[in-house]
Amino acid sequence: MLRPPDPSTPRPRAVAAPLALVLVIGACASDGRDLGDARAPDLGGVVSATTADLPLVQDGPNGMSIASPAFSPGAALPSRFTANGLNLSPPLVFELAPINTTELALVVRDADTDFVHWLVTGIAPSVARWPEGAVTPESIEHDNDAGTTGWAGPDTLEGAKGRLQFELYALGAPLGFTAGADQTDVLAALQAETLGRAAFIGRYGSA
Repeated sequence: MLRPPDPSTPRPRAVAAPLALVLVIGACASDGRDLGDARAPDLGGVVSATTADLPLVQDGPNGMSIASPAFSPGAALPSRFTANGLNLSPPLVFELAPINTTELALVVRDADTDFVHWLVTGIAPSVARWPEGAVTPESIEHDNDAGTTGWAGPDTLEGAKGRLQFELYALGAPLGFTAGADQTDVLAALQAETLGRAAFIGRYGSA
């Protein structure tokens, strides 16, 4: 004859394993490691431009802007600025950097691959016009991703096409880099000192 369970007798609980699992998951979630949300570091306005719908013009604070008198935003770069032409850097116009800017910097990268075509620091905040195929006396050109120093125009042979993003940075303190500084260090330093950023897109090939 079956007897009803004695209410005074402790009943076994099958919660040890789930509890252990919760503790393990909780430990992983709180030990400083992110298991599923790996993100690129914030470069202080250095935008990883891999999005297809980038705006052609991105103005900075208070109307800060960058443009080129040689081609309109969204238009093709003239061939003299490509690696297959004269490989000259384009002329640029800067406007309305923040009043407390102590230095300007330029980054030109492929908007789809992040390939750095040009990196320049040490630009005086008073510079409003950038010469074609040259740099201002005080500025410093750094290594590009083509393995050279200075401007590396896009290669348009064999039907290559793409978009270049021209980025102007207003910095709150001089970066102090000299020629030969590591590109990664230069880009990382922009993170701490960026007051504002403006950009525009140019195209090469038949992009």
